[in-house]
Amino acid sequence: MSKRLAEVDDVQREIHEKNKVKMKQYQNEIDIREMEINRVKKILESRDADCTLLQTRLGIAEERVEDVEKELELKSGENNRLRKQVADVEEAMKDLYISRKGPGSIQMEMESLKADNEKLIDLLKETCEYADYSESEILKSATIKAMKGAKAVEDSYKAN
Repeated sequence: MSKRLAEVDDVQREIHEKNKVKMKQYQNEIDIREMEINRVKKILESRDADCTLLQTRLGIAEERVEDVEKELELKSGENNRLRKQVADVEEAMKDLYISRKGPGSIQMEMESLKADNEKLIDLLKETCEYADYSESEILKSATIKAMKGAKAVEDSYKAN
């Protein structure tokens, strides 16, 4: 029986040694996997920090865009207001220029218009229709045609 007990003891020692080796292997595998888990956790923490930073930057950028859009809207309104002011000032300047026109410049314009009218009358005298007319008759005829409007001018061209 002692032999049998010794055999059982040997078998038990073998099993114990095998289990001990397997336990060491399992423990090594657990340690390796824990190291891998810790490495992945560090990567995730780093990426979470990056995400948080990027979200903060995005929020700041969105606020800045919003501020720029508001400023652009204000500037656009101001631009429209200034354009209207410029148009009003230009109109006022035109009115001022016309009201400030001195009698000398109006006189010069009148002289120029009179000279143009004389040239036109001389040109009309050279035409067949008005060759025998005096200056006053040409002016009278032009006045009558002007009173009749464009229809009278068309009719005179059709007659020729």
